[in-house]
Amino acid sequence: MTIVDKSEPQTGLEGKYKAVAVCWILGLGSLMSWNSMLTIGDYYYKLFPLNHPSRVLTLVYQPFAFLTMALLAYNESKINTRWRNLIGYSLFFASNVMLIVLDLATSGKGGVGPYIGICAIVGSFGVADANVQGGMVRDLSFMHPELIQSFLAGLAASGTLTSVMRVITKTAFEKSDNGLRKGAMNMPCRARRFTTMSEGSASSYNSNYRGHVCDMNQCVLRTSLQLHNFGRRFYGCRHWKPGSDEHCKSFKWLDGIPCRRGAETASIVIAKFTRLEAEAAMAKNNEMEARAMIADLLHRERVAKRSAEKAKVSLRMANARARKYQVALLMSWLAIVVFIIFSLGNRDVGLRQMCLP
Repeated sequence: MTIVDKSEPQTGLEGKYKAVAVCWILGLGSLMSWNSMLTIGDYYYKLFPLNHPSRVLTLVYQPFAFLTMALLAYNESKINTRWRNLIGYSLFFASNVMLIVLDLATSGKGGVGPYIGICAIVGSFGVADANVQGGMVRDLSFMHPELIQSFLAGLAASGTLTSVMRVITKTAFEKSDNGLRKGAMNMPCRARRFTTMSEGSASSYNSNYRGHVCDMNQCVLRTSLQLHNFGRRFYGCRHWKPGSDEHCKSFKWLDGIPCRRGAETASIVIAKFTRLEAEAAMAKNNEMEARAMIADLLHRERVAKRSAEKAKVSLRMANARARKYQVALLMSWLAIVVFIIFSLGNRDVGLRQMCLP
């Protein structure tokens, strides 16, 4: 009889906890990519507001995953499961890299091309998921039960982890320029800025406009009316408005520093410009008052016309009634005369009949 020494380690359980941890990480990684796509749906809705990305990407993902899994299940006996798992995880990694590269290459802009590229990457996610899910579940089913439990726990944890990461990144980049894109990509993408500062000038724009940074093709050419830079042309944000701070920090001088004579005459020109602005504002106020008076007079004229029309209608109705009354009066007098005539004629006849022969 063989005596088992309990002091010796059981070789069947060596590395169990390491295997459990590895299976949990593998389960976490198998759904991390797709869950990340779902959590940054707000960013894709900003890029493609008319294409319904959350619905379309799901519809693209499912057919690729289903067809790949059906094909692998049909040819299961001919496929090496380890290579299947390696291909799936490698495809996950490559798809994630391509997603970031696509966003960097397009500078976070929408369009048909980037949208088709994202759909293709989502399709590769479906293919990778079909490889990993079936292969890992098949292999772990023949191993210790705790391993497949750990793998499924990693699947469940991936959704929670990606949601927490999305909340953290969105909060961290909320107040920065183009923060939605930075939070979605989970990397500190630096927005391209061009700010050329000339000697004697400064750009101290404090921007509260989130979500865009203009490039040279999008900027608008304007002319400065400030005292020290009067007449200088510059490129600025297309969203800039007087008294508003909802603009990005894109700024570049087109002209050089004004000459000495220009700097001396700038104050005179600005004073004249200010006076003309005041006169224009006064003229505008007078014009508005005149328009208000004209509108009031026109309103009164319309009221008077309506009253005159009503009076005319009433007069016509009164004349018609008067004519009717005249005709009725004439007919009544005529009837009275006829009645009197007949009455007198009948009286003579009656008297003659009453006399004896």
